[in-house]
Amino acid sequence: MTSPTTRFSDRAELYGKYRPGYPAGVVEALQADAGLTSSSIVADIGSGTGISTRLLAPHVSLVYAVEPNAEMRAEAERDEPANVVSVDGTAEETGLVGAAVDFVVAATAFHWFKKAETRREFRRILKPYGLVVLLWNMRKREGSKLGEAYDKLLLEFGTDYKPALMSDKWGKPAGEFFGGPFEHRTIPNLQDFDFEGFKGRLLSASYAPLPGHEKYEPMIARLREIFDECQVDGRVRFDYDTQLYWGRI
Repeated sequence: MTSPTTRFSDRAELYGKYRPGYPAGVVEALQADAGLTSSSIVADIGSGTGISTRLLAPHVSLVYAVEPNAEMRAEAERDEPANVVSVDGTAEETGLVGAAVDFVVAATAFHWFKKAETRREFRRILKPYGLVVLLWNMRKREGSKLGEAYDKLLLEFGTDYKPALMSDKWGKPAGEFFGGPFEHRTIPNLQDFDFEGFKGRLLSASYAPLPGHEKYEPMIARLREIFDECQVDGRVRFDYDTQLYWGRI
């Protein structure tokens, strides 16, 4: 199986362009209930193409964007806010000094980490009473004609699509990681696409075959059928539940 640190190397531009952002409610919840302020220093771990970094940077003093994949990091650095420091590191070995940050954030990345090593490293880089923040965009599947048809496409054509990995049942692993009390919020989110955006969203996934693969052409043909069946005024929409957790470790 492809290493988590390299599996998006051949689609970093697609990832940056077509993956969903995070709703403003994430920052609002952290400001209201977790103590995030304009003086906070944040480590965004597994920062990828900078989607979560760009959400956080306008609201804090400094963000360390820690990402091991060179292609993803380069994509993020094309449009990097001035208060962001790009770091070549992993969740298990961030390269940051000890007690350096008020918040450690992992946005759609925690499921790739080695949990014991990561917990030890997060405790090392957090200031006393610092918080860990975990969040994911969970695409709604059941009860959605588009979501159900898209899932069938992934099961048929995806190279290693694992619906269980993408499930919204993150409370248990989050709780186990925090090892004590934690907070949880669910915030609505969405993406709206024309067909090219819909195709780009599909190809941004590491399990979607790319051009040249024997499954690529039939997959895109089926995607076109799904789009035509579900579109309204030439567009389709993915609905997400953004799952937000925070606590001390």
